[in-house]
Parts: sequence; structure tokens; C-alpha cells
Amino acid sequence: ELRDGRRHGPDEVAQATGIAPDTCRSLAANRAEEVKLSDLARLCGYFHCTAGELLYYDTEQHQTVEDEVESRDIVARWERTFGADERMPGA
Repeated sequence: ELRDGRRHGPDEVAQATGIAPDTCRSLAANRAEEVKLSDLARLCGYFHCTAGELLYYDTEQHQTVEDEVESRDIVARWERTFGADERMPGA
């Protein structure tokens, strides 16, 4: 919404990216418990942004060490696949 001044609904994003509509709805509602890297890459391509611009981790809400380790692992895998400061190739 901030990038082009309009809201992108989950069904619109699903249709444009090929991500399952239920996945887009759960992400939009902040209910997703995990995100496949391929879906994250598609979202970055669609929104022309980096993973860091899409993801937000609230340490107040998630206090477990397991969550912190999992989020660091996701970022590390993204950096190994696409580079630390780069957008998805072709985005």
C-alpha cells in the first residue's frame, strides 16, 4: 500500500503470484505460522521489495528461543539463496 498508494488484496496477490489464496489471506491477516521461501520470493518480486521490507518480527509477542532461532534460520537461508542485500533475481 505504501509503495503505490493502493491496497493489494490477498486474492489479487494470490492470482498475480500463483501463491495459494489461503496462504495470502493468512499472511495478510498476520496469522501465518510459516512462509515458504519460494512464496516469500514471489511476494518480493510482486511488490518489488526485499524480504526485510516484508517481514516484521515482534520480540514482545514471541518470547521463545525457538521462534528466534527459526527466524534467524529463515533470514540465513534467504541470504544464502538470494544474497544479503539483494532483491530476488529478476525482480
